[in-house]
Amino acid sequence: MTISARLHNQGLLGNTFTSAQQLLSWMGSIQAQDYASAKWAIGARMPNETDASVTQAINDGKIVRTWLMRGTIHMVAVEDVRWMNTLTAPGNVVASMQRRQQLGFDERTILRSHAILSVALKGGKQRTRDELYTLLEDKGISTTDQRGYHLLWRAAQDGVLCFAGQRFVALDDWVPAQAPMARDQALGELAKRYFQSRGPATLEDFQWWSGMTASDAERGLDVIKAELEMHAFEGQELWAMPGEPPAFQYHGAALPGFDEYLLGYKERGMVLDPLYNNRVCPPATGLFQPLMLIQGKVVGTWKRDSGKDIITIKTEPFVALNPKEIRLFALGLEEFSKFHGKKIAVK
Repeated sequence: MTISARLHNQGLLGNTFTSAQQLLSWMGSIQAQDYASAKWAIGARMPNETDASVTQAINDGKIVRTWLMRGTIHMVAVEDVRWMNTLTAPGNVVASMQRRQQLGFDERTILRSHAILSVALKGGKQRTRDELYTLLEDKGISTTDQRGYHLLWRAAQDGVLCFAGQRFVALDDWVPAQAPMARDQALGELAKRYFQSRGPATLEDFQWWSGMTASDAERGLDVIKAELEMHAFEGQELWAMPGEPPAFQYHGAALPGFDEYLLGYKERGMVLDPLYNNRVCPPATGLFQPLMLIQGKVVGTWKRDSGKDIITIKTEPFVALNPKEIRLFALGLEEFSKFHGKKIAVK
């Protein structure tokens, strides 16, 4: 029940979404520090989408990338950018204070960088990261040793800029103005997006994903608790929207790295045997690998090598898969092939 409900609520089993923007509105956000992976995270949940159609939605401003939950890059529907940023930014900035001090920045320098970035992006201009670094350096603000990254990150927290795909734009040029949302309403809305799309899940899962304090996460759950159902699982309270998921079918998927099916939770043992944690996220890199998913369980990782016409796939299952499991994963790879409009070859 719990795994099939998660597959359904995450849009991986029997979804009815008609656009990438609608999917993101349902989920609240998806992890998006890797641009290509974030696009495929949408495609894996929407068989009729393609890389080109998702890219078009991004270019049209229907989908926005920016630093939100936990201060990491997420992709969200455009109508959710401002209230989510207002809710999450203060905590992110407080949490970054030590890092800011390590980099040698004071608030005066940060505000000065905001002014430089605003002028550079004014009027709908789109700039690359390197172009913005050069402009800051020309004004005497060092961007070395992660200083440039921190300044762009802080500018996003303060509502100066966001991503238009892989380039930066002024937030006010790209995202429509929006009436402020009361804090309790915003906490409740964030909790609703989380539990409707990732439930059944625990309060601790929501707190980890959102990056909110324990008291704020609890308050968000309290605001919407009357709309949810509680499920007891291994001594824990898991919360989800009411309703039965569709009948559990044979299911296989080729999910991207950093996918919400795994990263959306603090406790991941339900779908990933802890024995294989370091295979999914090697300590040497800290990068989450693409996931082989069979019947809702992570059974291995995979890699791709994109050629002009053919994408070569290398699978790395944790244990040998049986023929039925191989066929199920092949169905997921077929969706990946259709999304990119290229043939695939599996090694």
